[in-house]
Amino acid sequence: MAVIITGCAHTIVISPDLSKIERDRSAQPIQNNVGYYILGDREKEVVTPGGGGDKVSYKPYKDLEAGFHTMLNNVFKKVYALKSDKDAEISKSDLSYIIALEVTTNSSSPSSFTWPPTIFDVTLNCNIKDQAGRDITNLTVTGDGRAEYDEFKSDFALAGKRAAQDALIKMQRALLDSSVLREGFSKVEDPKNNTIQHGEYQKSQSAAKAITQPSVAESSEKKLKELKRLYDAGLISKEIYLEQQKAVFANP
Repeated sequence: MAVIITGCAHTIVISPDLSKIERDRSAQPIQNNVGYYILGDREKEVVTPGGGGDKVSYKPYKDLEAGFHTMLNNVFKKVYALKSDKDAEISKSDLSYIIALEVTTNSSSPSSFTWPPTIFDVTLNCNIKDQAGRDITNLTVTGDGRAEYDEFKSDFALAGKRAAQDALIKMQRALLDSSVLREGFSKVEDPKNNTIQHGEYQKSQSAAKAITQPSVAESSEKKLKELKRLYDAGLISKEIYLEQQKAVFANP
């Protein structure tokens, strides 16, 4: 895997083509604001193998940040670049999620005559918390890039750029597919044992509201039974249960 550079190596830049980090038109964006910060130094330089026994050096965080920011803009309502998890912007902005980005890379080439890598891997790890610092989810993807001599002779970093692009597109898909992020999971109190666990607070509120909407076919008894079922199953808190129970009695 990538390590801090210790010797001479060919310098390359693995920044992907931003025009190719396109919004996924088949999925609705997540209507939440997000902030992200990098786990480490943006200027960190690393070295990995190339061909012919040579090595290549690059700055993965610096090279990928613009693409990462573009990708997040495709997924979320608004994106903030943060300095760390202690950034003052976190408390000032309406952020639903905070993402800590970690990047690892590797490269190689079977060629004995050319130094550019023909095989490149970029792994993105996103540790996602809410604004209060509580764990929400962790997503990891690996992008693969390949390039042959007749392709990279005009761009020695081609395999790296393709791997970076592939990783960003895969992470975009993983974020959009995350039900945890899309449904607004948060940690709530379990009404039965008073412990803190992952729950679907927004979803439970919607469920409780839905059964109390007036309907000719529904009776107060049916509404109360459904509320009790949701409460016993741990899908709504005691507070919501009592609140909606009062609403049924007030509006039979």
